Amino acid sequence: MSKSESEKLYDAPETTAESQTGAVSTTKKLLPIKMEDFLKSKGKFGYLPWAVVVKQLIIAYPDASWRFLPHTVYPDGSIMVETSVTINNVTKHYILPVYTNWGGKPKAIIKPDAYAINTAYQRCLVKT
Repeated sequence: MSKSESEKLYDAPETTAESQTGAVSTTKKLLPIKMEDFLKSKGKFGYLPWAVVVKQLIIAYPDASWRFLPHTVYPDGSIMVETSVTINNVTKHYILPVYTNWGGKPKAIIKPDAYAINTAYQRCLVKT
């Protein structure tokens, strides 16, 4: 991957006063939502199911939208996924590697299958 491709991957959209105001009001509405009752555990880790998080987003913002953007394949066979979420005309992007948590430490999966890529997209969506 060339330097310009790598730089594009991490370029954040320009921030404006209008988008900051929208992001702050969105955050103030979403943060108070109590999610503890939805926590599940897998091994020693706790997590929120993707469907629960998306449902809460739709309840709070019925017009919210999200996109699974094209993923990037690196020379070693690892993959980075990207998602975007738009709420009230403010779009946020997030990137995440396709990884596994087996053994307690996240590690990139080399040449992941479709299931692992889908899992990474769903994780990325929730983090966005």
